[in-house]
Amino acid sequence: MTLESILKKIIIAGIFSLPFVVLIVFSSTFFPYIVGKNIAFRVLVEIIFSSWIILAVINSRYRPRWTFVLSSIAAFVAIVFVADLLGENFYKSFWSNYERMEGLITLLHILAYVIVLQVVMTKESLWLWFWRISLGVNVFVASHTIIQSLSSDAVRLYSTLGNPIYLAVYTLFHIFIALILVFRRGVTPNERYLYLAALPFLFYAVYLSATRGAAIGIVGGFLLSAVGIAFSYRKNRKVLVTSLVLLSILVTSVFGFWLARDSSFIRENPSLNRFASMSLDDHSIFARTLVWNMALTGIKQKPLLGWGQENFNYVFNFNYDPKMYNLEPWYDRTHNIIFDWAISSGIPGVLAYLSIFLALLLLI
Repeated sequence: MTLESILKKIIIAGIFSLPFVVLIVFSSTFFPYIVGKNIAFRVLVEIIFSSWIILAVINSRYRPRWTFVLSSIAAFVAIVFVADLLGENFYKSFWSNYERMEGLITLLHILAYVIVLQVVMTKESLWLWFWRISLGVNVFVASHTIIQSLSSDAVRLYSTLGNPIYLAVYTLFHIFIALILVFRRGVTPNERYLYLAALPFLFYAVYLSATRGAAIGIVGGFLLSAVGIAFSYRKNRKVLVTSLVLLSILVTSVFGFWLARDSSFIRENPSLNRFASMSLDDHSIFARTLVWNMALTGIKQKPLLGWGQENFNYVFNFNYDPKMYNLEPWYDRTHNIIFDWAISSGIPGVLAYLSIFLALLLLI
């Protein structure tokens, strides 16, 4: 066995180990759901990235190709690096904290991970197995959430992720991954049934998390998917009609749920009641609108490169709104991804962040 084949096996093994990181819980740490996962992610990425560097030296075939996607991610990380360096507290911006474990160090690991994926995961079969494994892990997490619900009175559950929002967003991605696998060309009937069987577990996990943003994300994703399919296959009458029917059912269901929001069935169910209670009068939503106003002021104060990562507390303290006297007293995030990156890296950082999605959209 050659050194090249050994290195490639190490990299592939590391990549295929990463979906299992979500299962790690270090109960001996102060943030048991955060620290272990992040340490494992960083160690695995450092192993595969170090192996890739040697591989790239040995064989030029494994050197990166500067595509629009990779360039947009690299540009984003570069802008954030400069913003962190010139921000309020570079130490915090680089290392973050044990509650978040984000910061520049994590962005650098993500960039390294993307570079390795681009040059090693070049076969469709590798990606299919990666997503199958990742989906399988999420089904396990969803099953664990269901078991957790049998022994817990909590309204919002979180399984091995420690936060209902994390569980919901993680599962939201896999709902659409499962659907892509279901409708992929060449999928066998038995395989399709397995993917379809996974969906009820995933939807129920999102329901048990009672995360309203994820529910909106699922509905919005289905709406965009239906519109996109209808447009792409507008010459295929059968597909077009099916997409429009599904779109109508979805819109009718959402509208019907909204009309029935005051019914006893919904009001007496804590999760459904939470989904139905989205309103500007809601305390958490009202608090966030106040925080967004503070963030806008902070963006105007430093529009070019922002305040650096993990430094929103400066903006929050300098521009504090007294209307928050009876609300949550401390925010380290704006709870709005655009505002978060505008605070961290200014307008250029936001544009670079959005360019990643533009690059992916153009690629699709």
